[in-house]
Amino acid sequence: MEKISVIIPVYNIGPYLERCVKSVTSQSFRNLQIILVNDGSTDNSLQVCERLRKQDDRITIVSRGNQGSGYARNAGLTIATGDYVTFVDGDDYLAPQLLEHLYQRLQEDQSDIACAHFFRQDPQGTYYFYINKHDRDQQELSRAYSPLEWAKMETNDTVIKQVFYQAWGKLFKRELFDNIEFPRESLGEDNLTTWKLYLSAHKISYLLADEYCWSIRENSLTQADDKSYTSYNNIQAMSDRIQLYATIGLSPAFLAQDWPNWIKRISTGNPQRGELYNYQRASYLERILQKYQH
Repeated sequence: MEKISVIIPVYNIGPYLERCVKSVTSQSFRNLQIILVNDGSTDNSLQVCERLRKQDDRITIVSRGNQGSGYARNAGLTIATGDYVTFVDGDDYLAPQLLEHLYQRLQEDQSDIACAHFFRQDPQGTYYFYINKHDRDQQELSRAYSPLEWAKMETNDTVIKQVFYQAWGKLFKRELFDNIEFPRESLGEDNLTTWKLYLSAHKISYLLADEYCWSIRENSLTQADDKSYTSYNNIQAMSDRIQLYATIGLSPAFLAQDWPNWIKRISTGNPQRGELYNYQRASYLERILQKYQH
């Protein structure tokens, strides 16, 4: 039976981690490799990981210094042995059949990526739902797409737009990551990576199913690190995407609107050690944009 590797970055989420991991270990799809990547947690997260590993031998722990979610996901990918890979944020949780449903859809459509929807839980415990399974227009969205068809859904005013960027809530063929990794210094690592995976796929399937809970915590809303915005990699990645989209016949106009925003963030941030040159490049680009956009 084919195997799914589940990669869970862990950073100071001790109170939420057991709920997350138990929602994975109780999945109806049983052949799992569960990789907990402790990213330098300073709370009891590592102790929770160790306790959970003793309860389920499918769990593997990787522990390293804090380097961010992108690094943690890449570390998980290096030891992933599954035929497929999925990502779960350590404070989120899954409905019991999510992975089975994603896997079944991949097999039915012969796709390389399957995407499900999500529901959201805010810090007060209120739930928010975004899809209507009885809506005929939404039902028609639940099918397989070519990469170019799927890329165009990013700007369409449908529920698919809500799940386009996130790495979580999806199942990927492991081989898609052979030449792709997550950016190492970015808060937008999902947005800078998933589009590459989509273009590398043969087909992408969408499921009209909200079985992933995106849990919003009070402090998770304010964890932005200035360092994450000073990496020139962000605007370079956006520039690469604009050029590639234009080459393969996709309109990059909407991306061109985001590109100046990344430049402004970086040029007005606090340059970190080793980032001064990139900061200066971003500042130059910001000045030129201001000069010619008036």
